Amino acid sequence: MVRRILINLTLLFSSALLLFNSPIHAQTPTFSVPRDPVTFGFTPLKYITNITNCPQTVSPEFHPLRPYPASPCDPLIPRKTPEAPAAADNKYLTFSCANSLNTHGSYTVLDVVPRNLIGQSFNPCTADLENSNGDTFAYQNYYLCGGQVCLVHPVTWHTNVGLENSKFPIISNTQEDLDDEVQVNLFLDWYLSGTVQSSEHIPLNPDNPNEMVRLNTYSGPVNKLLPRDSQLDLRTALLNGPVEKQYHNYIVGCRESRTVAQIVNAVLTCLKAAASNLLTLPRLAYLAARMVAQDLIQVIQAIPHITQADFASPASLAAALIREGLTVLGNDGQFVQDFLKIGFQPIQNLRTCLSALILDEVVNCGGPGAKVVRLNGVSLNSAMMYQVPYSSREDVTGESTISFIPDVSFQPDSDGYLINSCPGRNPSLIIDNAGELSDSRLYFPGLKSSNALTEISRSFYLPLPPTPTRVPDTSSRDFVSQRISEHQGIDDSTVVQRPDYLKSGLPTRNTEVIPGALAPNPLFRPDPPSCELSDARSSPGDNLVGSSIGSTLTYHQVFQYTPEHLVDFPLPCAVENAGCTPDRICCWGECQGYQPGGCYGPYPICKTFGKSACENYPYPGAGLCEWQDEEPGKCEAWPRRELNSNTRISVFIKTPLVERLYDSLVVGADSLLRRFLPKKPDILGPGADYLTGEHDIETTVPGQDTAQYSGSTSNLNNPRVDSGSGGAPADIYFDRLGSLADHFLGGAVSYENLNFQRLWRPLDIIDAYSPPIGTKGINCNKSRPLQAVACVNRANYIDVARRWYGLPTQGYPYAEECFNDAVFLSNQAGVNPALVLLIWMNESDTSNYLKIGNVSDFGMVFYPHNNWLAQITAFINFVKQIKSTCSAEIIQYGWARVFAAKFSYNTNLNKCIPTADTDEYAQNITNTTWDYISSCPFPAP
Repeated sequence: MVRRILINLTLLFSSALLLFNSPIHAQTPTFSVPRDPVTFGFTPLKYITNITNCPQTVSPEFHPLRPYPASPCDPLIPRKTPEAPAAADNKYLTFSCANSLNTHGSYTVLDVVPRNLIGQSFNPCTADLENSNGDTFAYQNYYLCGGQVCLVHPVTWHTNVGLENSKFPIISNTQEDLDDEVQVNLFLDWYLSGTVQSSEHIPLNPDNPNEMVRLNTYSGPVNKLLPRDSQLDLRTALLNGPVEKQYHNYIVGCRESRTVAQIVNAVLTCLKAAASNLLTLPRLAYLAARMVAQDLIQVIQAIPHITQADFASPASLAAALIREGLTVLGNDGQFVQDFLKIGFQPIQNLRTCLSALILDEVVNCGGPGAKVVRLNGVSLNSAMMYQVPYSSREDVTGESTISFIPDVSFQPDSDGYLINSCPGRNPSLIIDNAGELSDSRLYFPGLKSSNALTEISRSFYLPLPPTPTRVPDTSSRDFVSQRISEHQGIDDSTVVQRPDYLKSGLPTRNTEVIPGALAPNPLFRPDPPSCELSDARSSPGDNLVGSSIGSTLTYHQVFQYTPEHLVDFPLPCAVENAGCTPDRICCWGECQGYQPGGCYGPYPICKTFGKSACENYPYPGAGLCEWQDEEPGKCEAWPRRELNSNTRISVFIKTPLVERLYDSLVVGADSLLRRFLPKKPDILGPGADYLTGEHDIETTVPGQDTAQYSGSTSNLNNPRVDSGSGGAPADIYFDRLGSLADHFLGGAVSYENLNFQRLWRPLDIIDAYSPPIGTKGINCNKSRPLQAVACVNRANYIDVARRWYGLPTQGYPYAEECFNDAVFLSNQAGVNPALVLLIWMNESDTSNYLKIGNVSDFGMVFYPHNNWLAQITAFINFVKQIKSTCSAEIIQYGWARVFAAKFSYNTNLNKCIPTADTDEYAQNITNTTWDYISSCPFPAP
C-alpha cells in the first residue's frame, strides 16, 4: 500500500514542481467590455415585496467591488434621518438641485389689433382660448388689458430627463482601468480601503520588492493602522452576517479545485526542497500525509512558534506542537523524530514554501480548474480571507425628482405670464406612465463601504477617556452591513407602508416620482433658479444606472404685449389679402391694385359715357371709347410678431450618506481632519476660509456630472430645450462631495498641504498632490504611453521648455515627464491638447517650480498652485465652460480673443467680450508662445 502511494506521489512530483516554480497569479472573474452596468444588462429595480428578500445572486457579476448595480438588497430610498447616531442633524439623505430643464418657443400674434373689437375687461380664467397662431381672425379672442393686448394660449410640452449615462464622481470608480495613484488621490472609497489586497487585483508577490512598496503605499489607512485581529473581526462579521438578506452573496475570488493527492504531493514537494537528503522519500511522504491530515493551515501558522523549541530535544518539540494545538502530531513520536531531522533553518524555509501553497488557492478565475468562491464560501483560515472587504459593497438607493415652480420670478423671461390661479388652467406636470418607463431611482456605489470605513478610521484616534464618538464594534454584523431601516414615503415624512399606499394590491414603490401622477412639490427653491453652479468638482466615477423621467407639462400662458398698430376698424371693412373697393375699404393698410370701372378713350368725350353709350358709340368699330369693368384691389398683409414662451422645470438629486461622510471626515467636531487641524491654521490668515461649510453647510462645493435633457411641443414655434442659464450641458450635482474631495483627498483646496491625505501620507513614499517648492516631484502620470498631438512636436516642445529662461536651463520644467499625460487627459475630455500644452508653457514653463516658485501651472489662480493634476483638471473644465457660455462671442470675436477675455475675467467684467487688456494677452499667446511651439493656426478648443 505504501509502495502504491509512493509511486503515485512520484508520478505527481514533476507536475508539483512546475506548480510551485511558476509565478502566482490571481484575479476576479473576467469583465465584459465595456464595463458599464447600463450596457452590461442590469435592470434597475422598480418594485419589491419585502426589503429583507435580497435579490437572487446572478452570474456573471459586474465587478466584485460593485457586484450588482441597480439591484441592492435594500432598494428603498432612506429617509433624511434614519440611524445617524453621530449627530442628530446628520442627514442620511441630502437634497441638491441640478441644472433646470428650460423649454423655449414662440407664438405668432398679430401686430394689428382692432381697438373697437376688443372687450373692455379681461379675465384669464374665463377668456376664450386663442389657438390660431396668428391667423387674421385671431383678434376675435384678443382682449384689452391695461392698455395692452392679452390672449390666453394653451401649451403642452413632453420632456425627458435622461440619467442613463450619469456617473457618481469622487466616491469610487470600478469601471475604468485606473492607476493606483489616480484611484487613491481621486476616490474616497479607494483611498480608505486601499487598492491592494482587493478581490479585483492580482495578489501581491512577496518576492517582488516593487510589489512590497506598492503594498506599503496603497494599502489604505484601515489596512495599515487597524490591528490584524480587528480586521479579521470585520471580515468575519461580514461573512457570518445575513448574506442574501441584507446583502448579496457576491464573489470574492477564485481558487483551484485540487484533490487530496495533489495537496499531499504539493506538501511533499516543499518537504523535499527543505529536507534535502536528510530523509528518504517514504519518510517525507509520511510527514506530508500527517501534516495534511492534521490541518495544514494550522501547521503553517504554528511553525514560527515551533522553531523556538529546543531542536536538540524531541520532548521540547513535542511540547511545542501540543502547545500550538497540534496534539496529534506532538504525540506522534515518529513524526517528531522525522521533523527534528529536517532542522531549524530548513523548517523556516518550509514555512515559506507551504505559505506559497496556501496562497496558490487564489487563482485566475479565467484559468483551468478555477472555482468561484462567494462570501459564504470563504474559509476564515484561507488566503482568500484577505480579499474579503470590511463592509457591504451594496449600492444605496437614491432618486432624482422633477418639479415645477410656476412663480413668475422663477420662470425665464417670457412675454406675459403663466396662469396660476385659475382651476383648470393652472400648470400641471404629470409623470409619463406609458409602460411605466419613467424610473427616478439612482443607485449609488461605494457609499456604504465609505461610511463604514470612515467609522473605522475615526476610531483610531479617539481620546480616552472620554470617548466623544462610539468606537465601532468590529464584530457587529449591523456595522459591516450598514443597514438602513427607515425609508422615505411619498413626501419623506411618511414611513413606507406595505402594501402600496398608492395602488391597492401592488407592492411598494418607494419613490416620489409615480408614473401617471403629478410630479412632487419642489424640495426647495434653488438660488439661482437655473441652478447653474460655477464651482463644482468632478471625476470619472461609476455609473448611477439611472433611467429617464418623462413628463408632460401643461400650462396656459397669458401673452401680453403692446401691438404696433392698435386701431379702430371702420366697419364693414376688408381684412388682409381680401378684395377691397371704395365701398369696401381695408380694415388696416392700403387697398393695393384697385382699378375702378368706366368708359376709357378720348377725354372728355368717353369719360361722360355710361356703359351702354360707351359700347355703342355712334361710330361703331372706330375704337374711340372702350368700357372696362371695375377691378377690386387686395388689402395688404398685416404685420406679425413672435412672443416668447419659456418655462423652467426644476430637477433635484437625493443623495444618501454624503452629508454624514462630510461631517465625519471634515467639519464635524470629532472629524478626522479636525483631529489633525483642531483650529484654523495661522498660515491661512484672518480673511481666508478654513473649511467650506464649517459655519454654513450650504456653502460647500458639490460634486458634478451630466445628464441629457430633451423635449418637444406642437403648440409653439421653434421649440427647443436647454439647461441652466442656457447653452451649457445639463449638469447634476451632489452636495458636499466637492468639498469632501478638496479637504480630504486634497483635490482643489487653496492651501493644498492642509488636506487630510497629505497629512497622513509620507512624501518620500508617494508623489501625491503638490510637492514642496524646489523638489522634482510632480503629480502627473509619468507612465502614460507616447501620445501624438497635431501641430505640436513633442521633442521641440520639450526643447522650448528647457530654453524658456535661456541656456543653460534654469530650474526644472516637466515638459518631458508630463507631455503624454497632458495630451491624454485633454483628449479624454474632448479639449484640444494643443491649447492645453500652449497655456501650460505660457503660464508656468511646464510647471517649472524650481525656477518660478509658487505658480499656478495652467493659470488657474484660484486652484492649488504647484499642483499639476488639480490645475489641468480645472483648466480643461474652464475651456469647456467657455465653449458653452461664450459661443456667440466666439463667432463674433474669434476664439483667441474670447479665450483671453474669459481667462482674464478678474479684470474683465464682461467676461466673454474682449477688452484692450485682454487683447494684449491674446496677442502674446498667439504671436509669441504659440509660434515657439507650432507653425499651425492658433488652436481652437
